[in-house]
Parts: sequence; structure tokens; C-alpha cells
Amino acid sequence: MQKSHRKLTATVAVSLALLVTTSLAGCSAWAGSRQGYLVFDDKGEAVSEGGKDVPAWLPDDATGITLDYPATGSGYLMKFASAAGVPVSASCAVGPENEPLKPTISADWWPKQPLTTDRRVCGATQVARLGNEWYAWANGS
Repeated sequence: MQKSHRKLTATVAVSLALLVTTSLAGCSAWAGSRQGYLVFDDKGEAVSEGGKDVPAWLPDDATGITLDYPATGSGYLMKFASAAGVPVSASCAVGPENEPLKPTISADWWPKQPLTTDRRVCGATQVARLGNEWYAWANGS
């Protein structure tokens, strides 16, 4: 009976280890499938953990970064705080100030009001500022 109990305990331990490993692997696959959201404290963490998902135009002082991918379709939503903001550069042109940012995908944290301030067009990504927060949307490919 004692030997059977040990075998059962070992089986349960191995099963739990496999479950945890599978769950963690699922997180990586989930992020790689570009569905769900990723949250980073700052650009350094985003680059080291998010890699290719982090746009080059993201300001160096960006903090509180959220990348949100839709369950269906493609593209992403992003928000971050930045005092420096998104500069006009070769990567980002001045966007249409009077035209509100209107993503075709949504998230609970996306502002309800139209975003028209400090508009930028960074490749396929539309960017706008609301206070110290910047919001970005890309339609994806």
C-alpha cells in the first residue's frame, strides 16, 4: 500500500509539472500567435521580452506599455506613457489633427473620446496623444 501511495504521489507531481510547463508554453505560444495582450513596465523590458512586436518608433522613455492583439483579424492596439512623445521623424510623419483615430479593433481600456491630438502616422500605425498617454493602432497585414 505504501509503495502504491508513493507511485500515485509521483504521478500527480509529474502531471502537475507537465501542466505548469504546458501552461507556460501556452503563454509563449499565445503571445506568439498575436492574440491577447502584453504589458511591459518600460521600453527596455518590452524590447527584451516582446522583441519584434515593439515598434522602432516607440519613445525611449515609454512606460506602462500595453500591446493588445484582437482575438480575430489582425493588427494591434497599444498605449504607453511618454513625456517625450512620438517625435516627427523619417519613421513618423505628422498625422491629420482634425481626423480622429478610429481603430477597427477595440479594447476595454481604449478611450471613448476621439483622439485627435499630436497625431502621427508611423508606417501602418496611427498614433495620437491624450494627456500623457499615447495610443496607437495598426491594421496589421
